[in-house]
Amino acid sequence: MKVGIVYIAYSMPDYILGSLQPWIDARAQGIAGNSYVIAAVSLPFKGYEGEPLDEVSPLKLDSYKDLGLIDAVFKGPKYCTEWEARNLALNYLLERGCDIIWLVDNDEEYAIDDITNIFNFIKLNTYISHFRISFKNYVFDNKHYLSEPFCPPRIFKVKTNGHTLKEMIWDNDASYTHDIACTVVHFNMLPTMTIPKNVAWICHHSWLNNIYSKKKIEYQTNARGWQCSYKWDEKEGLKFNEDFFKSKGLPLPEVLEDV
Repeated sequence: MKVGIVYIAYSMPDYILGSLQPWIDARAQGIAGNSYVIAAVSLPFKGYEGEPLDEVSPLKLDSYKDLGLIDAVFKGPKYCTEWEARNLALNYLLERGCDIIWLVDNDEEYAIDDITNIFNFIKLNTYISHFRISFKNYVFDNKHYLSEPFCPPRIFKVKTNGHTLKEMIWDNDASYTHDIACTVVHFNMLPTMTIPKNVAWICHHSWLNNIYSKKKIEYQTNARGWQCSYKWDEKEGLKFNEDFFKSKGLPLPEVLEDV
């Protein structure tokens, strides 16, 4: 199979090496018997207008491309939505005949064994159109994590059950076109499955006590109009937003520590 990687990296340049290198290695080694095409996107999303531009991440990705380690880098247009940014890479990958599209953000660290195990799982589930990944969400620091996996959709088959992947339509959501009727359907209309954490539990530097989290809270609350499950205290830093969980009737998440 030809696997297309939609790699998003912006505003966290120190995460690029850890998150991108496994895919460079997979591409070089043909892991799980696949070929890999890596299309990176590095641009500010809509809602970050007025923020200082990250000039380091695009330069780093350009250097990887110049070395022939990845295939494409998209750096504009600036201030588009998350799904519009992903579509820049997705269109490139679809034009190159990729069979599977895999969304990867630069705060997610896979190991080569993770990639192999996930493909072994996919091959056992031929009817499934798209897969959710189990992420091990680290919070506050790199030792503490949420006990429950975070499971967003990440892997999409391009041709599946009489449909063809069309485009991203909302963050991680995609649409498909019916091959005969040409009607467009939401990806959740097709069979899905979560890859369990005993197959692969991916390290996700999701909410650490740093400036990146502070900016993410501002983005979610101001640009997206969401009620964020975290808040920023100028003295203590990152904290759970207790009002969020009370409004949902939920307990605070259980936090465990790596041994």
